[in-house]
Amino acid sequence: MRPELEQERQLDLLARQQGKSRSACIREAIRQVLLRHGDSDEARRQSEHLARLERLDRMTSFAPSPAP
Repeated sequence: MRPELEQERQLDLLARQQGKSRSACIREAIRQVLLRHGDSDEARRQSEHLARLERLDRMTSFAPSPAP
């Protein structure tokens, strides 16, 4: 598996910021996906929590900015 060039750049930046290797970041991302989408109570809890955060983010991203 090879990430797209822009994803690779972002991944390298994230790895540098966190003091990790690119591989360590990828392993962590895979672990998070498996936790979120696995067949366990923890996976369901995390999925529900992330869904709530995503809904909140969508609601607030369309809110007009306050006038200066």
